[in-house]
Amino acid sequence: PAADGVEDEAEEECDPDGRTEAFDLVVGADGVRSAVRESLSADESTSTRTVRYADKNERRYKTLPLHPSAVPGTAADLNWGCRNGTLDLGMDALPTKEGEMVAVLLVKPSSPAYGAMEGLS
Repeated sequence: PAADGVEDEAEEECDPDGRTEAFDLVVGADGVRSAVRESLSADESTSTRTVRYADKNERRYKTLPLHPSAVPGTAADLNWGCRNGTLDLGMDALPTKEGEMVAVLLVKPSSPAYGAMEGLS
């Protein structure tokens, strides 16, 4: 049976080997340039529709070099991150090919930290 609010009508999908199966719902989670969505939407005989949601999670970022090699005993081969709820600021530190790290600060434009980040050079 179909889920609440979904018509009890199955769609048929065909795999690369030519086999056909019936599904009530197909979810294509293959990214912004979705090949699944494109192929389903291109077929005029389907009732496939695309639903886009407003992006309400806007962020700005700033990258800063980190030099763990300057601090004895600091691991430079790990990803690590932190979040400050008061400033609504997130940071991830990622290793580089050169053996150092880069910090990526993520902040909402409406947060108190945004103005301070704009002044960083």
